Amino acid sequence: MHQTPSFSQNEFILLNLLLKMAVIASLASVLARSRTFLDLLFVEKKNFRQKMHFVALLGLPLGVGVAARLLLGYAAADVSLECCFLVGLLGGSITGGVTGGVLGLLPLFRREWLAPLILGLAGLVGGGLRALCKNKEDIWHFSPFFDLNIYRSMKNALTFRNIDWQFILLLASLMIEVLRISLARLLRPNSVWLYSASSPNPWILFCILISTPMAIGIALKVWNSRRIEVKLEEQERLVMNARLEALSSQINPHFLFNTLNSIASLIRTRPEHARGMVLKLSNLLRKLLKTHDNFVTLQEELESIDDYLDIEVTRFGHDKLRIEKSVDPDTVSAVVPSMILQPIIENSIKHGLAPKVEGGTISIRAYREDGHLVIKISDDGIGISEEQLETVYTEGIGISNVNERLKVVYGSEYQMQLKSENGRGTQTLIRIPELEAVSPAK
Repeated sequence: MHQTPSFSQNEFILLNLLLKMAVIASLASVLARSRTFLDLLFVEKKNFRQKMHFVALLGLPLGVGVAARLLLGYAAADVSLECCFLVGLLGGSITGGVTGGVLGLLPLFRREWLAPLILGLAGLVGGGLRALCKNKEDIWHFSPFFDLNIYRSMKNALTFRNIDWQFILLLASLMIEVLRISLARLLRPNSVWLYSASSPNPWILFCILISTPMAIGIALKVWNSRRIEVKLEEQERLVMNARLEALSSQINPHFLFNTLNSIASLIRTRPEHARGMVLKLSNLLRKLLKTHDNFVTLQEELESIDDYLDIEVTRFGHDKLRIEKSVDPDTVSAVVPSMILQPIIENSIKHGLAPKVEGGTISIRAYREDGHLVIKISDDGIGISEEQLETVYTEGIGISNVNERLKVVYGSEYQMQLKSENGRGTQTLIRIPELEAVSPAK
């Protein structure tokens, strides 16, 4: 017959402290997965509504932990003191004080009359330290394992020179726990006015005290890791936008100079046609300058292409340059990088159709296929030799630019393929993940 092992009081306290570390780490990890919580957490100056939302998001799980202690006797779930200090440290005095005051109402049912006071004070102290800390980054770097030169840290802190916020936050969290234990010991002979773990063993008492800053430090480390990930994602997005801007600025002058050359060739021989081309060009430039977005709908991209093609049709003549379109109506709302079709069509006209005396036809198709948007641009020009096909993605501006932009945006999820035969024309296929434009909220 097996005998159930029993724990001493001190062993039970240590077990509860370990479980408390696990509870606060789990709570921090769960909240770190919430985008709403992260958005509130990383706002330096929160308005009143955001503060109350922050209180609600943290107050609900903390309230469940307090209830678990009161109803089930599961003390490890109650991390209210540590989290009230943490809420004040990250949200300010009002947020911390309100959180502490609300959580302190639950223990009143067990006659823990000082619970609202001590929890509210923890939130207010955390908020006060946040207000005093000029560089808020110091808060995120908090760890209970601070500089071992305690004398130097204390001297700097007491003289307010080169304040070591690691030491200040550690000392403040320890003092809150010392106050709670002291009040609980003082009042416990008469009634349970305040809950607190305590032990006459100095080593166990030290573990109880140090568990408070350790719990605070664990939550901060978890959230700071997520914060760094979000910052890196934002930096990556900014770098991508910068690359797209650079590539777009490379394309636009290239297109502009070619168009101006076309207009210049018509000024003396066909001035009316040149005038019409200038008007078309001004209309196209107006659209390009109207927005700095790197992404547009396929409908907007095709409208810009129409203006460009009008210029080229005027230049070559309707009998020499013919345009055919076959665009699935379901694709016009798809989002594409801006200015990806114009360089391809320009290459088809300049290198494929212009050398042909009789001109030719450009065909534009767009359709959906297996969750992707497929765009095909074909011409019946003179084609590209095998030697040129090998270098088309690296030399020149048009095709290499489009390929690079698609690579920046979609990584390995895109496909760009050129097929060509001498004397029979060229086909360019672009296959990208299908994205829909988001309608603005009314």
